[in-house]
Amino acid sequence: MKSRFLRLSAVLILLGLLAVLAHRRTNDSSTTESEPSASMRERQTLSPTSSVGESDKAPLVIEAEPAKDFGAWASEKIPTPDLAKIDAFQMWVERWKKATPEERAAMVEEGELLAKERRAEFKALIATNPRAALAQSVSRVIRQDLPREIVAMLEKPVSATGNYQVYMGRPAPGMPIPDEGLTLRYFETADGMSYKARVFGEMEPVMSRKQIPLRGVAIDRELAVSESPVRQLEIGERIAAGTIVEDVCPVSGETTEAVASNEPVTEEAPTVEVGERLITLCNGSHVTVIDEKYRTLVQASGPGGAGFYLDNFPGTSSRAIGNFRCLYIRVTYPDQMTPPNTEDQGLNDMKDVARYYRETSFGKLSVTSTVTPLITLPQTLAWYIAKDAEVDGLAVIHNQARAEARKLGYDSTQYNCIIVRVNGGLRSGASWGGGDSVWAGWGGMDVLNHECGHSLGINHANYWNTTDGTAYGTGANQEYGNPYDVMGGSGGFSAHYNTITKRMLGWLPANYFHSPRTNGVYRIHAYDQPTLEEGKRYALTVAKDSVRQYNVEYHPARGGLLEDSALVLYSGMGSNAGHLLDTTPGSAGGKNDAGIAVGRTFSDLEADMHFTVLSKNATTPPSLDVAYFKGPFPGNVAPTASFTASATSINAGDSVTFTATASDSNGDALAYHWEFSDGVAGDGSSSFSRVFVLPSQVTAMLTVSDMKGGTVRSSTVINVGAHGKQTVSGTVTFDSQPLPGVYVSGAGLGCYTNSDGTYSLAGQPTGSVTLAASLNGYTFTPSVANPLTVVAGTNTVNWTASGSTFVTLTNVADPAEGGASGTFRLTRTGDTTNALTVLVSPVGGTATRTTDYTLTPDYTASGSFFAFTIPAASASLDITVAPVNDTSAEGPETITLQLASAAGYLSGSGNAVVMTIGDNDTSLPLVGVTAPGPYAVEGGSDVGTFTFTRTGVTTSALSLTVAWTGTATNGTDYSTLPTTVTIPANSASTTVTASPLNDSAAEVPETIIATISANNSVYLRNSAATTSTVTLTDDDTPQVTVSAPDSSASENGPDSGVFLITRSGPTTSALKVYYGISGSALHGTDYAMLNGEVTIPAGASSAPVVILPVDDDIAEPTENVTLAVTTFDNAYSVGAAFQSTVTIADNADKPLVAVRAGTVGVEGSTNATLIFRGIGSSPGNVTVNYTV
Repeated sequence: MKSRFLRLSAVLILLGLLAVLAHRRTNDSSTTESEPSASMRERQTLSPTSSVGESDKAPLVIEAEPAKDFGAWASEKIPTPDLAKIDAFQMWVERWKKATPEERAAMVEEGELLAKERRAEFKALIATNPRAALAQSVSRVIRQDLPREIVAMLEKPVSATGNYQVYMGRPAPGMPIPDEGLTLRYFETADGMSYKARVFGEMEPVMSRKQIPLRGVAIDRELAVSESPVRQLEIGERIAAGTIVEDVCPVSGETTEAVASNEPVTEEAPTVEVGERLITLCNGSHVTVIDEKYRTLVQASGPGGAGFYLDNFPGTSSRAIGNFRCLYIRVTYPDQMTPPNTEDQGLNDMKDVARYYRETSFGKLSVTSTVTPLITLPQTLAWYIAKDAEVDGLAVIHNQARAEARKLGYDSTQYNCIIVRVNGGLRSGASWGGGDSVWAGWGGMDVLNHECGHSLGINHANYWNTTDGTAYGTGANQEYGNPYDVMGGSGGFSAHYNTITKRMLGWLPANYFHSPRTNGVYRIHAYDQPTLEEGKRYALTVAKDSVRQYNVEYHPARGGLLEDSALVLYSGMGSNAGHLLDTTPGSAGGKNDAGIAVGRTFSDLEADMHFTVLSKNATTPPSLDVAYFKGPFPGNVAPTASFTASATSINAGDSVTFTATASDSNGDALAYHWEFSDGVAGDGSSSFSRVFVLPSQVTAMLTVSDMKGGTVRSSTVINVGAHGKQTVSGTVTFDSQPLPGVYVSGAGLGCYTNSDGTYSLAGQPTGSVTLAASLNGYTFTPSVANPLTVVAGTNTVNWTASGSTFVTLTNVADPAEGGASGTFRLTRTGDTTNALTVLVSPVGGTATRTTDYTLTPDYTASGSFFAFTIPAASASLDITVAPVNDTSAEGPETITLQLASAAGYLSGSGNAVVMTIGDNDTSLPLVGVTAPGPYAVEGGSDVGTFTFTRTGVTTSALSLTVAWTGTATNGTDYSTLPTTVTIPANSASTTVTASPLNDSAAEVPETIIATISANNSVYLRNSAATTSTVTLTDDDTPQVTVSAPDSSASENGPDSGVFLITRSGPTTSALKVYYGISGSALHGTDYAMLNGEVTIPAGASSAPVVILPVDDDIAEPTENVTLAVTTFDNAYSVGAAFQSTVTIADNADKPLVAVRAGTVGVEGSTNATLIFRGIGSSPGNVTVNYTV
């Protein structure tokens, strides 16, 4: 059927309508509407009919209400707590504890007054520092003996099971991000209490979860939430009368002697509280087991909360895969009666959302949407605002919108995500999402992609804002700070979720990214594309320490400098969407040049890790080659280099060729990075030519890197035409020695000091210029007054650097079980007047703290890290490692400890040390196996590798008995591997290569599993590294493509359309193929629901997917359905023709007409307008009758 898309658009100029529209727009929270005057009513009824003709004009989009000030809601300016009043009550408590009964009686009046003064301050402390509030809350043992009138003034202990709701927001276009951030947290208990949950530490990244236990302390609605829902009752704490105490230990299953109600807890009967339960355990060590169990329950990574669903796809347990059903409820308030948008605008937004998710998920998530008619909420906006002071007001709006929609037949329980679209609300200026709920305050797909991301369990994409001059060190979270991710405020189809998020959601499986275990060069392809291809990797992730991981990704679709650079993000810092790092801290480009440009090395000196982008490759999709090297590199020497410029003074439009000469005494390969003070970068080769288009003065800089931490810099100034700019030059020294790599800046431009400490800062205007110099670990003092008065001619500014405090960590001595203790030593430079708190990552290694050894002094928790303190007047701290002398034959075990930078000091290079505990129960070595090359490809250059290691003495060779199992066959699918692997004498490891054998059989990916067999007379096996696996991918897997042999469908009939899924290669067995759906037609509404998979039968090379249109009575333009093939189990590869499109023509339905407000008039000036808009296929004009 042929159809035409008719856009019906007409403007009725209604004199006097302005007053009504203006009143409604400026009094959103009013509960009454003013009656128009008699003359106004006459003017409104002048034209009872209107003829709406065809128009090529695009329909106008209803804009959101003007965003209101955040101060009306999110600021909730909480006063700074007066800690003196909190301390005063605490001192009273200390006196109370020591007082006699007679003395206590005389103290009650004073205590009640102090408790009353403390209450408001402690409430503020809960809101601003929940960790401190929990630490300073009154002990239960003390609380139970305090007078009632004092207890009534104190914080209330809370331990309950309930719904934990986390709402994260997106600011309206043009609105700033508030200092308080865009996250709201509530905890709603079964008794109807709605707390404002204040969290810290491990609870910060936790998203919405239903029916979980939490604990903390509260005053009114302010609740400080502990990181663990488990509380061990204090010795002497009395069980409340009538309380049931469970007497079966959930760890051992043994019956315990439970503490009776109204009796005190004893050391012999350890008892914990979790939720509403009290449980007596059979021994104190089980407290840790229970604590870990419930922490995992609450803090489990991945999506959580209401409305999520499990997929049926193989090899995944992701909750963000399959069909994502969305109910889009359009609502208004009874005191406004203005629709937030038209129904077709809601439909179009959801169609774009479907396309976005299909592409960003690599086809793994498809979206099905239902859009409701306009629904009027039962209460006024003012009522909801007032209600929000008592409970979670956002949830009230959502629940009532769902209830009203249910009356019209829209059952919200049948959907995964409920979107409420409303203009204005409790928190105008932001939209929100969390759990299965989204509140959208304006139109467009970007806000929905962001808020639905929160519904899928994604945090904001943040930025690590450092304060120590590095990209990686001391700093703080900048919420919303990643400008390249839709979860950080970006938008458009190219604003993909980053690779950390895609891994978390199950969209980017482990075999599609590098996890390097050895130094080398790794190719990463652009991840911002709609499909994954077998054998390609789309990210690189490697641990920095036991807390943080580096993630390197390529995001060229965002354009600009990202086309030629790799982004670096931290994971493990409290957001499952990661933290962007600016690898060029302090540069004039800010985050615009945050990535690692081609030829440049980004070094983390404290971890001795180095990442270099070697080249950009014209592959499909485009890719970068990234070199990853982790030290130590003893004896490494920086390279030497210089360069020449073919000219240093040229006319505008001329070119200059720069040629480098470099060498490295260690024989290391070298990388070349050309950069210019005006922001232009070179291509990573040793020679680079550039055309200078405009008159300018530019510093040309070359950095040559050995990719292992050694660099050399040189520069020159290029004068282009009559530029009128000046150069500021000088030398930077530290202890009278030249200091290279210092970034000197002024007037928005910058340059680095050369290897001899000199610099030439070009492009400076005459007059007053403020200069700055920065380098991690140093402060700088200029030789002249700053700001500098720049003059025509010579401008010299030298800088003297002062060093910061540096801390190093060393292993002084290894411990031996039954013998001497070991020692870690922390050493600092500089002033030792005050004590210094030093952070370390949690200890790692094969030995277990407290079970295999103890630390003296022990470290204490400090957020995600732990802390030691170097005492005042001391330059070092020795940490004694005392091994536990047990009777188990464990072999040598290791302890790893890594230093982290923090405020007050910097970590030097390579501060990760390993200590080995000798075992006195055996002299046998401890052996293990890992797979540093976990993937192999048949017929390609990728081979699998296994590394066998041992600890202890290495003077003799050691033979290991190895079994080779898995779905791949030894000697058939890969080269024959020996059942005896020998680690050579004087070596702690050996590597075995698994090379795939290229055959013509089409096979699914297979596994090669190496298992070290027991041989207790020769060696002991590391229980954590007894086996390891390499995955072998076939190069003969079928390639799957999609076409549309019948690409035209129609509601008339209805006439179906057909996609054809075709495979190459053998057809001897059936093949299941997976696909995603998007397009302007709504899945499940405009055509019959599809299940996302089709099976090509054995003996067949193709199978159809039929699009069956739904013949509705809604006039619509011609719509389209796009089907894209994806892969889950690597049983096939996806061809270039991975997607195709079918169109659906409308039946001869009557046009759908909607009306909305147009221009807001000004009385006596601009006329107000209404806009009638229709969609559908209808010839000629359409007459619309209306009343006012």
